[in-house]
Amino acid sequence: MKLFKYGTVNQYSEELFSSGRVFFQAPRNLNDPFECSPEFTFNGTDEDFIEYLTREKQKRDGGSFEEAREEMSKVFTADRVFLPYKLEMIRKHFYESLSTEIGIYCLSERYESLLMWAHYADAHRGFCIEFEADEKTPFFGSAQKVRYSNTYPTVDFFNTSSDDQVDQIFLTKSEDWSYENEWRIVDHENGSGIREYPEELMR
Repeated sequence: MKLFKYGTVNQYSEELFSSGRVFFQAPRNLNDPFECSPEFTFNGTDEDFIEYLTREKQKRDGGSFEEAREEMSKVFTADRVFLPYKLEMIRKHFYESLSTEIGIYCLSERYESLLMWAHYADAHRGFCIEFEADEKTPFFGSAQKVRYSNTYPTVDFFNTSSDDQVDQIFLTKSEDWSYENEWRIVDHENGSGIREYPEELMR
């Protein structure tokens, strides 16, 4: 299939044309103020909370899983009265992670949209590039289709599967944006920044 990128001619677009490099945005820089900001619920058991706190402690401090789990189990049991505060801290931490640790590259399945030319291509003075995007082109072929909804996404922190979390957080937008016919490449490993792609994929 073909996917398209609208843009404005500037010092950054030169790299796109000359060096086979594109820029992945952080979610906080996207144009929808509610972008990647679903409502989180926390319908987990005590074990779910302890498991999460243990993973976070290990990530932060290292050490053995067993020692971290024993410590977090004691902390959780002793501080149950502060559970609402802990939930708010988890929510803030997760939103911060979404803002800083994820990179997104936005594409469209249409090249002839007047609204897209107006909004994303410098009022029809910019450009629209075609890319190959299928199972044989792993870079752009990894793009996923955005779905549009009239209801705000809700993610249960402990009970929503990883695939569903990706769909709800990164691939769901308001129906108001449906004219974009958007597809996205979501980079969970490298965050925002420059990526190189095979130049032969540009048409």
